This record gives sequence, C-alpha cells and structure tokens, in this order.
Amino acid sequence: MRRLMHVFVMAIAMVLMLGLAGPAQAGPARPVPIKGTLVGTEADYPADTWETFPFAEEEQFVVGGETYDCGTPVIELVLGSYVGQFAHLGRTTLDLWACNAIDWTTGELSMVAGEIVLTAADGDTLTIVPAGDVVLGEPSDGYVDFVSPFAFASGTGRFADASGTLMEIGRSTWPDFPTGSDPWVRELTGTFRGEISYDASNRAAT
Repeated sequence: MRRLMHVFVMAIAMVLMLGLAGPAQAGPARPVPIKGTLVGTEADYPADTWETFPFAEEEQFVVGGETYDCGTPVIELVLGSYVGQFAHLGRTTLDLWACNAIDWTTGELSMVAGEIVLTAADGDTLTIVPAGDVVLGEPSDGYVDFVSPFAFASGTGRFADASGTLMEIGRSTWPDFPTGSDPWVRELTGTFRGEISYDASNRAAT
C-alpha cells in the first residue's frame, strides 16, 4: 500500500511539474499585439539638386563613403535612424535606407529598394516592409502628420519567421527644402500599433 501511495504521489508531482513548465513554444505563435514609439531623424538626398524639376534620377548614391544601389533610377535616397521602446523588443533602434521613385503621371512616390530593420535589446532583428500607401496630411506650422502601413518580412533569432502587420501614426517636422544637393533633414516621432506572430523559444540571434 505504501508503495502504491508513493507511486501515486510521484505521478501527481510529475504532472504538476509538467503543467507548471508547459511545453516549449516551437514555431510562430498566434498573433499578439505589438506597439512602440520611436523618435529619430531622416535625411533625404536628391539625385542631383532640389532645384531641378522634374527631379533628376540616379541608380546609385554615395553617402558617407557608402554606396546605395537602387537598381533603378530614383529621385532620392532616404537615410533614417530612430530609438525608442517596443513591446516584445525592449529598447529598440530602427535603421533604414530607402530609394524613392516617383510616377510622374500620378505623382505617387514609392519605395523601390531599401531596408527597414528594427533591432531589439538582445540583438534580434525584425525587418519590416511598406504595405500600402503613405497618407500625408497638410503641412501646418512646420509639421506634417502621416500614416504608414507596414508588414513584418523576416528577421533573426526569435523573429526569423515573424509575420504580421504594423501601422505607424507619426509626425514630422517640415522645414523648407535646402538649396543645392544638401540633404533635407527632418525630425520624426512615430507611434506603432499592430499584431505579430513569432517563435519566442528561439532566443539566439543569428
């Protein structure tokens, strides 16, 4: 009887331990909310000068000794750097480069090449891509409000197979265009909301 009782107690203990530990998450989980706020600076570099109209177009830009290959003629290169906090990422940086082209028949500006990468506090990265048109408000008092839709495309570590969507509601300074080929520099603040699926069990950045 004592032996049976001992086995019974051990079995209950194992069930409790397994229940408390739970199974390791493998693969992307169901979507969970994600949000964050970033503050930073963007600098737009023209293909030639801001005074040229229609704007000149180039396939390559060299800034700070680094070459950015757009793969097709574009009117500008945008470089951006931001910092802030993001759910699931902690202290976060965002770095981007983007080659923007314009459709002269519609006036639509679009990103045709580039990369937008969020880097989490532990070094895991999360790549996002544009997922629709950017909606700009009317510039007022030196600022403009905007809404930008994104999708999660790839990443490293726990974000290697991330998927989901992200919406940015932001505000940018709207200074006068510089003369010549000087960069057009703007300060931005963006608040992000969306949903993400990722594998939280893959903790090592790769």
